[in-house]
Amino acid sequence: PADWKDADCRNPATGIIYEQRMLLQVKELLSNYGKVDLLWIDYEGSPCPGDPAAVYNLAKKLQPGIIVNNRLDVFHTDESHGWIGPNGDYATPEGFVAGYGGVPWETCTNLGHQWAWKFNDRPRSITESALTLLKCVGGNGNLLLNVGPDSLGQIPPNFLARLQELGNWIQPRAMSIYKTQAGNYTPGKDYVCTRSGNKIYLHLFNLNKDSFYLPSLKASIQGAVILVNGRKIGFSQTRDSLKLFIPPTERDSIATTICLTLKSSKGIADLIPPFSTTNSLGYKKKASASGSIALFLHNPDAAFDDNPSTHWKLGRKEGMDFSSYFGKVLSYRSEAVKKLYNNIGWLQIDLGKPKKVSEIKLHEYVFLQSVIKNFEVQYKKNGVWITIAADTKMGNWSKIVTPVVAQQFRLVIKNADGFFGIKEFQLF
Repeated sequence: PADWKDADCRNPATGIIYEQRMLLQVKELLSNYGKVDLLWIDYEGSPCPGDPAAVYNLAKKLQPGIIVNNRLDVFHTDESHGWIGPNGDYATPEGFVAGYGGVPWETCTNLGHQWAWKFNDRPRSITESALTLLKCVGGNGNLLLNVGPDSLGQIPPNFLARLQELGNWIQPRAMSIYKTQAGNYTPGKDYVCTRSGNKIYLHLFNLNKDSFYLPSLKASIQGAVILVNGRKIGFSQTRDSLKLFIPPTERDSIATTICLTLKSSKGIADLIPPFSTTNSLGYKKKASASGSIALFLHNPDAAFDDNPSTHWKLGRKEGMDFSSYFGKVLSYRSEAVKKLYNNIGWLQIDLGKPKKVSEIKLHEYVFLQSVIKNFEVQYKKNGVWITIAADTKMGNWSKIVTPVVAQQFRLVIKNADGFFGIKEFQLF
């Protein structure tokens, strides 16, 4: 909503004039062109130049049923990834796909290598393009795939060819992509999953063996076929795993899509995580924290998912008047913004039952350098938190400790120089 060339935009003296002009432009866009389904607001590093509620409420009034993305409210790029404020309907991670989201979300990314048209730009490969789409739908999200038109408003021929190639690849697999939900399996390193009715669609990557193992389903399988040609494949299921037999002639170079037909749709909504790649005791256990910057990707679960592409990060301080900063130039990297967010707090895991722990590993999300200056790892005994390890710098940190048996452990950040993140908190 900002206009960098408008002298009134975010001007302390005349900002209200710009805000009224902005609302008139929103009214024009949503009044003169028939039905509008979606209003996509960008975030360019400073808060909204006007009142977010004014834009959001105007859009809903002029176009009942319209959906609006989450960037009117955000003060930080990580908030745009996975936080939905009062004036937004879905989250917008940008340029990446990571894991499963339990809230409405859509990755926005490029078929090329920047948002606008670029001289001699080349589209991403058909493999990368198709896998980006599959990872979005398999993570319970949507994909916005950008193409920058040239000066005549035309899509460059090489991009048009890639889009047609992608469409041709999707067509025989369309029923596994459109009008589906993610699940039962949440995304793994080599697969994603979608479902519809009593059908489960498995999209398998990097197939180089005749068999593929997954955690067991909590449902009986009636049959398994290669989706694009209907050919049957063998399978076997035990209490612990599902084994699929895929001959080399049926493997797709991008992703092999298998349709499982279940005897009933009972239990189809249950989510099944991948096998752990680390065997951490905390993997996919019940996580909590003193606060989070987002609802997914940066929430407490992100530190216990064996996925280095996600990380937990603390959120806003309570009692701060964020509304007073709208209309101001305020970079998300500024010291003023840092003061609005917590830099101390705790991250906790409940193992479900007491277990012996003798090793701890912590992996900090490092942007330029480690910012965590003081932290402790604790366990709970008879209602009291007891410290078993402490240090003054994290990064990639590990420590062998005197073994303790406990059900609850937590990481306490006591001092950090600004925003920090925890990619993984692992117990062994």
